[in-house]
Amino acid sequence: MDNSLIKGFKVASVYVTTTIGAGFASGQELVQFFTRFGAMGKWGIVLSGIMFSLVGYIVLSMVYRFKFNNYEEFSNKIYGKRISFVINIAVDIFMFCVYSIMIAGAGELLRSEFNFPYTMGIIISALICCLVILGDIKGVVSLSTVLSPFMIIGMILIGILIVCNQSSEVFAVRDAVKTLSDNWIISSVLYVGYNSILSIVVLCSMRQFLRDKKVIFIGGCVGGGILCLIALILNAAIYFYYAKIIEVEMPMYWLSSNINLIMGKAYMMLLIFAMFTTAVTAGFCLTGRIGRYVELNTKLIAICLSVFIIPLAKMGFSNLIAGIYSAFGYVGVIIVILTIRGQIMFFCKKV
Repeated sequence: MDNSLIKGFKVASVYVTTTIGAGFASGQELVQFFTRFGAMGKWGIVLSGIMFSLVGYIVLSMVYRFKFNNYEEFSNKIYGKRISFVINIAVDIFMFCVYSIMIAGAGELLRSEFNFPYTMGIIISALICCLVILGDIKGVVSLSTVLSPFMIIGMILIGILIVCNQSSEVFAVRDAVKTLSDNWIISSVLYVGYNSILSIVVLCSMRQFLRDKKVIFIGGCVGGGILCLIALILNAAIYFYYAKIIEVEMPMYWLSSNINLIMGKAYMMLLIFAMFTTAVTAGFCLTGRIGRYVELNTKLIAICLSVFIIPLAKMGFSNLIAGIYSAFGYVGVIIVILTIRGQIMFFCKKV
């Protein structure tokens, strides 16, 4: 197989698994940002998929062109040192919050599935992530490459099975969903915005995999397309059962468990994969960034981070998603706009 194709899909898998965290895979993000808008939600997902592809392609193109090795080099060149200083602080806070949200999701899953005390589930999850974070970017890529196919295929298949198992009674809830707010465009932009914060940081570490423009296209555009496809299928599944799962912490897990016990167990494994890949990615990036600010051992930084996120994670999974993600969506939109602006400016200079 073409080496560029392999590397391209490795980059795409990192892009996808960075975005498919506990919030996405559980369906909670989709409910908050798309499903609640009824029929217009699917168009919001399509818009988000286009924006994901555009952002991924632009960032990878800049990393390839200017040979950036990390996010600091990227932000200083593209945003300027003054603006990047403020943005970097926001990015660090967001990554800390993402780490907390993923751990909160894992704790909720252990509580509901194995009857673990919620706090104990959080501590166990934080410990596992801490051990994995001590690897380098190749370890993160390997983890994403191995788990990504299972996550993508598994979520698509289970989503389709849930849709196929819907009954005529379920369709009656659609009218109730349509009466909700129609501000789906802003919601879609905010969704891409906050997801792009972590994605851009991770993609800036992909230079060693970017051998040519074919890798860039596959990594960015195909990655965005895969995210769009998965979101459309999961959103359809949630949409049909909206009235029953609106108050559920993890809608997709609840749906799959109620339709079939084996399907529920399978989706639980997918959720675990999604949570830990995103948690490890966020924790790894934040550990590296803090290590460049202070002269501390990386292992010590990883341990301290894993301890500090526990109190925040105890706030609850859905509460963290509704509050933190929406707030940082605006920050992410600013970052995306500045990134696109940088691409346009450099293109104009080149021309």
